[in-house]
Amino acid sequence: MTIWQGLHAGEAGADAIDARLHAERVAPGTRSQLHHEAPLDELPDGAFVLRESAPHLVRGRRLLAWSPAGYVGSVPRRSEGRALVITPPSLVSVLREGWTPVVPLFHPSAL
Repeated sequence: MTIWQGLHAGEAGADAIDARLHAERVAPGTRSQLHHEAPLDELPDGAFVLRESAPHLVRGRRLLAWSPAGYVGSVPRRSEGRALVITPPSLVSVLREGWTPVVPLFHPSAL
């Protein structure tokens, strides 16, 4: 919560966080999922990107392919280029600040 408040002054509590994340995830009117672009080499571990229309986790110098059963393969993360980011911008900022969750951030298959 401290990281969030430092990044979003005046936004405190679950309702404020939920409202911001909803606005960053869902297009008004169409309810389609929103994505944003960012330099791939600047994304923090824990962010998700689309690669060949499939979700991949940013983990170190690799992109791990997501599946309901866990991560099922990886490809090198290029140091150039841009990525289509699934993770809302506010959460990317929180991850970039070094947030440490109470539960493990990564599924065992990502380790």
